[in-house]
Amino acid sequence: MASWNTVRIGWQADLAVACVDGLTNRVIRDTSLRVWAEGCPRPVRKPDGYYVFVGCRPGRYSMQAEAPFLERAVWEETFPAPEGGVPVRWVRLAPGRRYPFPADTVFLQGRAAPGSRITVTGGPPLRLGEDAPKGAEWLRLHGVGDLRLDGARFALSAKNQEGAPEELRLLMQQEDDPDCCRLESPLKKAAVMAQALLLPVAETQAGPDGTYWLPLGGAAGAAVWCSCFAPGGKRLKQQRLQLDQKENRLDF
Repeated sequence: MASWNTVRIGWQADLAVACVDGLTNRVIRDTSLRVWAEGCPRPVRKPDGYYVFVGCRPGRYSMQAEAPFLERAVWEETFPAPEGGVPVRWVRLAPGRRYPFPADTVFLQGRAAPGSRITVTGGPPLRLGEDAPKGAEWLRLHGVGDLRLDGARFALSAKNQEGAPEELRLLMQQEDDPDCCRLESPLKKAAVMAQALLLPVAETQAGPDGTYWLPLGGAAGAAVWCSCFAPGGKRLKQQRLQLDQKENRLDF
């Protein structure tokens, strides 16, 4: 799976693409990463991980990005960008089965209705850097460092909270202030810095045969919420699960 958003940069180019490892939230700078568009010249690769497209004719293109041990991402892009300027697309690549997983990675697999969305909420949290009022469109996080969180999903949980926390998506991380992230949707409830945690949300989709597989980085020993949504978006089932085993199974 991949997600992306747009910021402005100063290069005279059609598009810049940067890819993020969906397990570690770090920019992929390895030269084995390939980014291309059917019908466009090969992009110029920059040492900081950007792939810059120059000289593309106006039109809509099929874009692809892939790297060893990571799942391929496919999306469409229009040149020139309707909003003007040069956009940067941050694309998240999910780890494949041959990925060199860290020792604290655990795995969840099972069966669900074909096409169902499976989410797992829990694992190493992030913390807020300041209080956030109800309706806030931006969150200030604590100690983001060099993590790249564009398109990442989290759930906002308070201490001693009962039931699954509210899920949210970080739409865009500011270039000049990486601790500040724009939300896809405004907050439904106020969040107090001293009590709130941002729990990572991992997701996958059940295949045509109804099976799914999901790696969870840093989640060994964690208690997580597992949810299953039918293709139409209806919640089918939710269950609390303790990840004490390397391999965990849950059928919905």
